[in-house]
Order: sequence, then C-alpha cells, then structure tokens
Amino acid sequence: MRLLRFVLLCIVFYVCASIVPFGDEDQTEMAHFALRELAKLSDSGVYSTLSLSRVLSYREEDGLFHQNHHLSLELASPYFASKLAVESFEMIVMVHKDDGVKSFAIDEFPVMDEAAIESFWISKVEEKRGLREEAFRKLEIESLLMSRADLNSPLDERALEIKEMVGKQSVAQMIEELDSPIYKQQRDMESTKRRAQLAGYAGLQAEEQELSNMSLSELYAITIGERETASDYQISRAKSTLDKFFLKQQQQQQR
Repeated sequence: MRLLRFVLLCIVFYVCASIVPFGDEDQTEMAHFALRELAKLSDSGVYSTLSLSRVLSYREEDGLFHQNHHLSLELASPYFASKLAVESFEMIVMVHKDDGVKSFAIDEFPVMDEAAIESFWISKVEEKRGLREEAFRKLEIESLLMSRADLNSPLDERALEIKEMVGKQSVAQMIEELDSPIYKQQRDMESTKRRAQLAGYAGLQAEEQELSNMSLSELYAITIGERETASDYQISRAKSTLDKFFLKQQQQQQR
C-alpha cells in the first residue's frame, strides 16, 4: 500500500512539474513567438484563432549554431477538426548564437475544420478586395484634388498638402464631401431607367431601389465589403456608379 501511494505521489509530482507556469519570462516569450510564427503559416488566416492555453514542458539545448528551446504547448481554438477545445503540439524555437535571429519548427501542424478554413479564406479575399478598392479610390481623390489645387503653389508643396489631407480623412468622408445634390439627382435618374429595364425581375428591381436611396459614401461602403447583406448585383452597381462619378469629376476639371 505504501509503495502504491509512493508511486502515485511520484506521478503527481511529475505531472505538476511538467506543466510549466507562465511566470518564466523566457519560456513565455518563446511560446508566444512560436505561436505568432505559426499563425503566419495559414493561408486562410484560420491559425489566427489559436491561443496559448498552457506550456506543458520547456527545456533548453545548446546547439552548434543555435540555442534551442524545446516547447510542448497546449493550444486552444474553436476550429480544430477534432472538435476538441485544446490540442498539444511539440515545437522548437531556435535562436542563432551570432545575430539572435529566431526561427521555429513544429512536429505536426494543427488540423482545422474545413468549413472554418473556407470561411476564413473568403473573409481574407473580401478584405483584400476592400483594401484594393480603398487604395484605388484614394488615388482617384488625390488626382482630383491635385487638379483643383492652386496652380500658383509649387507642385511638390501641393502634392504634400493633398497627401496630408487625404491621410487625415477616411475615403468615405472625402467621397461624401465630393458628392452633391446634382450628382444624387443624376444617380436617381439612371436608377429609374435601370428599374424599367429590369421589368419582370422584382428582386433586382428592389435591390436597385435600395441603391437609389443610398449616398455615395454608402455605395462606397458596399464596394469595400462593409455591407455584408449586399448582393453581387449591388456590389457591381455600386462600383460602376463610383467609377462614373469620378470619371465625370475628372472630365469637368479638364474643361
């Protein structure tokens, strides 16, 4: 009986000793570095949901060119394919002895739920599309403001002032300032014609009607994915409306 109790105490001591608390600054730093590097390796971005649950074990090993930090980590995510809340992974963080550059390796990558991967991938594509749209509209606004700027001031000075102005305001704010009742009336007229062309397509007519009630900045919000309920038709129409608006603005400046 005493022998059994001694064995059980040894097991408890071993388990407790292997679960390393977050108090050790070095091991915590290495664990978080490994987690950050792991998150970068997910094309869809689903690894960004991984979080550090606890450090199960940690040891250092002196290598020829690197100081190796061996980590056994318990990571948490709601999207593991196994449906488990946490899973364990073996990692090594290698710190180069000369320049201190860190690199990491993992024995087996986390396997995530396929539906979650697809969802994160779609979100990433939408985000990139929104960023491209934003960058494109900023260039259009800068070009338009440059054409309206005081031609008596030096070109570099004008460009700097406009870039600073654009940097302080959101694209939506600047588009709203460029809009006017005249342009809104023109959009309403075009929308009325569109709805007549869509006779027999009640759903599309309703979507077109919804667009006609929006400001230019609201249409811009659709093009960058901020309105999740927008249909493909509304996204396409919002983008073409913005394209026509900026084209007319530039044509008027050239007259």
